Amino acid sequence: MTTNFDVERTTNEAIEDVLNGPTKYAVHTPHPGYFGMFNPRPNFPSIIADVISANFNPQLAA
Repeated sequence: MTTNFDVERTTNEAIEDVLNGPTKYAVHTPHPGYFGMFNPRPNFPSIIADVISANFNPQLAA
């Protein structure tokens, strides 16, 4: 997976990177190699932002 945005890619390459990214770069907390990186809890402003965006989402029931 390359992260250089100056390189032109095909649609299939971009889709492959999007589909493979979560399995390759996700944080697996039960893994023995996980050393307790700081994973912050959601803070109040982000909760309010989520509530506001959920209330104004035109695709809510679609």
